[in-house]
Amino acid sequence: MELLNQGRDDWIARRAYDLWEHAGRPFGHEADHWDQASIEYDLANPLPAKKAVTDEGSRRLTILR
Repeated sequence: MELLNQGRDDWIARRAYDLWEHAGRPFGHEADHWDQASIEYDLANPLPAKKAVTDEGSRRLTILR
């Protein structure tokens, strides 16, 4: 899968459709399939971890993105 070349919502929409078809096209479970696809996307594309550093001079904690 070329996740980096697709927008998040586009990938999720396609995956949710695949999940829906695989489940036999049930009525009323769109949110379940969308949620599952969202989880799969997020697991495959974790956000970079934020780094916390301490300013030694002032002992302040700074969050770096």
